[in-house]
Amino acid sequence: MINCENCHGPDDIPVIKSEDKTGTKTITTDRSQSLCLRCHLSLPARPGTLSTFPQPQIVLKKHMKGKGNLACFKCHNPHHPDLKPPEPVKTPADSNVNGTSTTTKDEKKTVSAKGRSIYNDKCLVCHGAKGDGKTEVAENLDPKPPDFARLKIGLSQLVGFIANGKGEQMPAYKDELSGEEIKEAAGYVEGFKK
Repeated sequence: MINCENCHGPDDIPVIKSEDKTGTKTITTDRSQSLCLRCHLSLPARPGTLSTFPQPQIVLKKHMKGKGNLACFKCHNPHHPDLKPPEPVKTPADSNVNGTSTTTKDEKKTVSAKGRSIYNDKCLVCHGAKGDGKTEVAENLDPKPPDFARLKIGLSQLVGFIANGKGEQMPAYKDELSGEEIKEAAGYVEGFKK
């Protein structure tokens, strides 16, 4: 059972007790990692155990890439059970929503509400609402996510990257998304191209 005391401690022994100049309780990156991993490393499916870990993009070594100054709670709201990505906003890709199609270099791209939903759920936190890779999470990645507006690859390559991942930063989604969902997400990303 998870309750307030798991992280905050009993009233008389606060685990998170430092305050910034405004009186807001704060926690450092190092402290958040030791606090969060105290429980999360005790799970049967640990980061680093790819075959059993339900979300391979959350393998600890991938989280440790970059500058090392990103606290767990920058992406994960400890007061909500789900990943908390930034709020989705309308983007240039949304102009093609609801089945309107356009053609670029003989490749048809159809952006659907489903593609946008998948993007918002799986891609937004690193690639951003504008597809430019300018997010707080991306600041700590090396290499940085590409700016989709300047991407010089075709739809079939996008499908491949989403399905199989790319390097150590971009997770593979072939075991998490259907082939159709991967195509929907790739179609949405295509909509960012200028």
